This record gives sequence, structure tokens and C-alpha cells, in this order.
Amino acid sequence: MEINPGIYHSLEIQIIEVTSVICFFALLVISITVFIKSKKRPNLIFFGSLVLSLSVWLFANIMSDLVGGKEAALLWARLTFLGPAFSPTLFLLFAYTLYKKKTPFSWWQILLLFLPSIAIVAIVPTRYNISDVEYIENYGYRPSISQLYPAYIIYLLIYAFFGLKKLFNIFKSTTSKVTKIQLRYIIFAFICVATFSLLFNLLLPSLGYNKLYPLSLIGLAVFTWLIAYAILRYRFMDVRIVMKKGAAHTLVLILLLIVYGYLVLLANDYLVQKYAFNRAFVNFASVLVIAVTFIPFRKWLIRIINRLFFSRQPNMKQMIEDVRQRVIGLVDLEEFCRELSGEILKVVNVNRITCLIVNKRQGTYDSLDGNISIRAEEALPSFLKDSMKMLIREEIPYLFQEAFGLEQRRLEQCEKEMDNLKTEAVLPLATRHGLSALVLLGSKTSNEPYTTEDVRYLQNVAQEAAYALENVILYKNALERIGVKV
Repeated sequence: MEINPGIYHSLEIQIIEVTSVICFFALLVISITVFIKSKKRPNLIFFGSLVLSLSVWLFANIMSDLVGGKEAALLWARLTFLGPAFSPTLFLLFAYTLYKKKTPFSWWQILLLFLPSIAIVAIVPTRYNISDVEYIENYGYRPSISQLYPAYIIYLLIYAFFGLKKLFNIFKSTTSKVTKIQLRYIIFAFICVATFSLLFNLLLPSLGYNKLYPLSLIGLAVFTWLIAYAILRYRFMDVRIVMKKGAAHTLVLILLLIVYGYLVLLANDYLVQKYAFNRAFVNFASVLVIAVTFIPFRKWLIRIINRLFFSRQPNMKQMIEDVRQRVIGLVDLEEFCRELSGEILKVVNVNRITCLIVNKRQGTYDSLDGNISIRAEEALPSFLKDSMKMLIREEIPYLFQEAFGLEQRRLEQCEKEMDNLKTEAVLPLATRHGLSALVLLGSKTSNEPYTTEDVRYLQNVAQEAAYALENVILYKNALERIGVKV
């Protein structure tokens, strides 16, 4: 294959090629991951196909910049429309199947939706797509767009409008906090992807300006990952902390890229033009310097930023140790429940906490005030005894998708029992001797869903508290055996 000679001389095209290759593999990994986890769910199949169509577009872009010879460059430039031809329809289908087990469309309706895509594919090899390519010295071939671009923009805007409208309607009608956060991720990501694509891949190139093309690739990879994270995860991180740290670390990355980019351009201008150094040698030396210094320098800057701005973030290990110290020596059940509730509220603000302690004689789990009692053979205690993990009511539909047969029926029964108890989450306190207690938790006072950090903290608390509770129960039973009323 003949290589584009401009790639040896243009730093700009080298940056574009490296960025494109990295983003291509990122999209490919995302699409494969989504397909693996899809389990025949239509929303994941359509989204995986959407990401795959974008990776096809990116591969064609890489080849159009890489190949030499006008005919080959023209062919690959035209093939860049092959992937995007299907993207708007796949997005629309993804939006309409997002929270459905089966697609609401019949095969002929799906075929009708794909008619614009089929029409665009038919035009791809013709001059109505890319009319010609022009060679630019020390750079490569640049395409001249034709009538297909305005038609594609109209097609993209119409399908994007109806897809986003569907997502907004779901957002307004749902009462699920998890669903609302997922939709915030998805809507924000799609708006950004559409903006980046229209600006850097359609509008600016149509005006003959292609130099900001790598920005659209980075935005595409980041926001595609964001959507994949939203639809594959039902338990989110503490978004505020992550966004703050993410913003700070992204600014550091952008700053370093600007500084290094400026230094590379300065080295090219100074060493190549003034002292007639070989450009390829200067570029290689620049890449070597960046490879050696970039990561250590970035880590140093991030450590400084974390020390200055995020040093007050809670120390989770210290909190768990505090819980252990508070409950380890307790011998009174009421005091134990009060201390445990207080420690939980320090980190996870919930509107209600109720401890149900095991009563092995009666085979029940009872609250200290006697108002709540659950039999040990019921679905909820049985499920928690087997899983030993915190169960959140809003997550049951997602767990249901991963379960089969009897496990699905048990999850359905757990959901009904949690609705009857008016509880949002149940935290099991268990040791090797069995399930000692159930801690019923209400909704968070912030009206947000339980995050990954919340669950990690609560399960660590449960692990420490379970052994302390076992000692309290043994002490209580010992007193009862010698006739002391507790």
C-alpha cells in the first residue's frame, strides 16, 4: 500500500493519526464490551451497533489520511460515510428500546427507519458524496464535499430530535432515581457528541477548516464511554467528587498537552528551520522526551492538586476503624443499634434506620420495639443470607436481568417485601455462624440513589458490626439462661 508522503513531514497529520488510532481502539473495545454484556437486550445491541458504526467511520478516516495516491484517497474519503449512514437510526432505536425487554418495532418498521441509511450507502461510492480530493503539500489529501452533506445533516437532526425527545419523555415520567441519573449521563453525552460532530466534522470542514478534527475524536471516545458506563452500571460513584476531581485532572491534562505541544512546535521551528536539523529526528526526539517525562510530571501535578483541593475528603479506612472501636465493647442491644445508626448517619444520610435482630427461638428477625417482625424463611432474609450483600430496591430490576428461574422469582418476592416494609435498602449483618441482623434503610435525604461509595462503606460497616453484634447476642442469651431478664 502506498503511504501518504505528507505523514513524514507534517506534525499535524501525525498527531491526527495517533489520536485517531487511539480513539478507534477505544470505540472498538467499548462496542465489544457492550455486545458481550448485552444478553440479547435490544437497547444494548443497538448501542453497541451505534458505537461500531462510529468506529467504522473512524477507521475510514484513518485510512483516508494514511494512504497515498489520489484514487485510494478518494475511495477511503467516500467510505467515511459508511458508518455514519447508520448512526442516526441506531440512536433512535436505542432511545426507543432503552428500558424495554423487547423492541417495540416490527421488522418492517425497522426497515422503514433504515431507508435513509440505505439511500446514503447507495450514494457513498458516487461524486454526490465526495466530489474530489485535493493534495496539499507536506500534508496529504483533503476532500471536497458534495450534496450528501446537507442531506445528511437534515437526516441526523430529525432522528436526533425524536431520539432525544423520547429520552426527555422517559426522564419526565420516571420516578426511579437510578433511571434519572442514567438519562442525565446519556442525554448530556449525546448532546455533546452531536455538537462535536456537527462542529468539527461537518460545519468546519465544509468551510475548509480541518485543523480541529482531533478534538472531535477525543470528545467522541470520552462521551461514548460515558454512555456505556451509564447503561451498563446501575450503581454510580459519588458523582460530585468524581466530577470535581475529573475536571481538575482534565485541566491538568489539557495544560500539559498545550505546553508539550507548544514545545514540540517550538523545537520544530527552532531546530529544523534555524539549524537545519532533520524533521523526522526532531519529532522522534520530542516523542521520546514526552514519553519519559509526561506521566511522572502529570502525577506530580495531580498530587499537588489533590493535596491542595481534595485533602478534606473523608478517610474511609479511618471511619471504618471508628465504627469498630464504637461497637466492639457494647453488650446492650439497644445501645448497639443506637451507636450503629449514628455511625451510618455520619456518612450516609438516610431518613430512617431500623435494626431487626435475629430471634433463633422463634425463627424471626424482630425490631427492638416489636413493631416489625420478619420470618427467617421469607424471601428477603433467605436472599440476603445467600448473597451476604446489601440489597437496594431500585437495583432489583437490574439484578433480575442477570438472574434465572427461581432466582428471578425470589427477587420479585424480595421487591414486594421491601415495598411492604417501606424500605429502600437492606444491609445484612452476617458472620460465619449465619445472619445476625437486618438493617432497614430508608431513602437518602438528598433524594439521590445509593452510590458505589455508599455501598462500599455500609458493607464494611456491616462486616465490623456483625462480629460485635454476635457478642452482644451471646451475652444476652447467657443472661437469659441464668434467669436475668433482658
